Order: sequence, then structure tokens, then C-alpha cells
Amino acid sequence: MGSFRIAFAASSVAAGLLAAPALGSIPGNMEQRARAGLLHVCIDHEPAQPDYVVCDAQEDTPESPYTAVECTNAGLPAACTIDFIPKVKIKGRLLLVNDDTALDGGSTPSLNGGATILVELVKGGKKASFVEVFDGTKIGNWNGFAEFIVADPSNGIDFDNDDHTIFQFANDNLTDLGLEVRDLAAGWFPKADLSDAVPVLTVLTRDPKRPPLDQDALDEPLGSGAWFKIVIEFARVRP
Repeated sequence: MGSFRIAFAASSVAAGLLAAPALGSIPGNMEQRARAGLLHVCIDHEPAQPDYVVCDAQEDTPESPYTAVECTNAGLPAACTIDFIPKVKIKGRLLLVNDDTALDGGSTPSLNGGATILVELVKGGKKASFVEVFDGTKIGNWNGFAEFIVADPSNGIDFDNDDHTIFQFANDNLTDLGLEVRDLAAGWFPKADLSDAVPVLTVLTRDPKRPPLDQDALDEPLGSGAWFKIVIEFARVRP
């Protein structure tokens, strides 16, 4: 399809991106957005394979949990999982930058601060980089985040749940970045049909080899940044 039915979220990429016990407001409503936007199936097979059953019935709204009634009716385990495109996986790094004293068009600090993400992706000998700048720190469907979160490496990340059923995907103000990443992946994986898929950030961990760029002290007017190792996969979206 020419554009996402839902916007690119990587995921997270990118960010409001972080989640730690002390920072519970981040990364936002990933699970609800995933249920509303990403196709779920009983078993993550391809459409032509046996036991490929799409989950549709939900408890209440489009963001509510799936009942998995389709699965039990088909004699399958009563659980619904995201429908990922097989064997399409891109590794890379993400630089998340936050400046809570970002300037406006003149010399006055912006009321919202500012954020930037740099995404570096690799596959074999191929490399590609993307950058996006934001007014404020609301990225995708993550909640806004503070500069000290990226500056302090003690801020842990609990990015996905134990069942691996929720991940950050592309939406809202990450739509354009998501389209670019999908176009890149279509060239790198020419046999895969990504026309009805969206990039999903399935791994996000701090890069221990790259210390944070810490400018968070009160006398430091510049922004802070942190590097993360990432993995991007692709999931089909709901019709």
C-alpha cells in the first residue's frame, strides 16, 4: 500500500522510548496500539500455511485484548500473537537525543524542548542512516521524556513484556521515518512482500560500548544523548 494505514511507531524507534521501573510513564500505550494497529494471528505462520488463523474478536474496543475465540474454535492454543514477516530482520543502532533547553528561532528556549533520533541500519556490507528532529519529546506513541533519562546510564529499559507480544511500532510523527525504513527493507529483502507491513522495534538495549553524551547538568545548555542497539522487524497491519 502507498502509505501506512497506521503510522510508524520503532519504535520505537525510537523513543519516548524508554521504560524503567522508576519511569513508568514511558514508553506509553504500546500494547493497546499494537492490538489496534498490528495484525494478530493464533500461530505466526504465513497465510498459505495450515493453522494460519487471524484473530479478530476483542473484548471491547479496537485496543482491547483479543478473546482468541478463533484460535480455540480451530483447536489451537488460546493466544494471539503479532503476525511478523518471516526472515526480514535488520540490526543497527539508535542515537536518542534530548535537549530540555532547545532554542526556538531566536535565543529563547523552546517551551517544549527538543528531541532527535539517528537510526543506523546494517545488513551484510550495506549501511543506511536516517535522522529525524522533533519539537518537544513526544515521539510516536511514547510519552514525553526528560533529558536525564538519556544522560543517566543507570536508567534501565524494560522494553517488551515477558510474553514478547508487545513491541514499539511506527505511528504518529514517525510515519515518514517508517516509510523510509520500509522502502529500504524492500530493497534489501526483494523477495519479501512488505506492502502491508510496518517496521517494528523488537530489540532496544543500551550500547555498552558507547557512553551517553551527558550535558544534563544545570550549567550545560546543550542536549544529552544515548546509543542503543536495535533490531527492526516487520509486521502486517490490520485491514
